Amino acid sequence: MASIKGRKISVEARVDPRSLATIASALSQKNIPISSRSQLVSIIIETFCRSLVDSNVVPMVESTTEALQVLERVGIRFTEFSRRNLRSLALQIHSERAIDNLAKTEDLDEVLTPEVIDEALAKLQDSEVNSA
Repeated sequence: MASIKGRKISVEARVDPRSLATIASALSQKNIPISSRSQLVSIIIETFCRSLVDSNVVPMVESTTEALQVLERVGIRFTEFSRRNLRSLALQIHSERAIDNLAKTEDLDEVLTPEVIDEALAKLQDSEVNSA
C-alpha cells in the first residue's frame, strides 16, 4: 500500500452495526487486533483498496494531492477541514514533495549524511514503539 503511515484524514460514516460487527468478527477470527472503531474502519478501507489494486480494477492513487483531486472529481469535497486534518494533509503533501525531490537528487551521499540517517532511524524506532 502506498500510504505513509500516520498521515491520514478523519472521515465520518453511518454504517449498519450488523455489517461492522460481521467484519469485526471476521478480523478477530484472523487474529487481527482491533483497538478502536477508527482502526476497524481504517483496516476495512485499506483492505478493500488493496484488493481493488491487486485485482487490477484501478491503479493506486499515489499522492495526496492527486487523491484530493480524484475525490473532488467524484463529488467528495473536503471544504471544511478541521485544523488537525488540514495540518495532516499539509504534512503529507510536504513529505511527498520532499521524497520526490530526494529521488531527483543525483548524489544521495550529500543528502543522506550519517546524522540524517541516525535521526531517521530514531524516529522510525519511536513510531514503532508508539504504535505497539
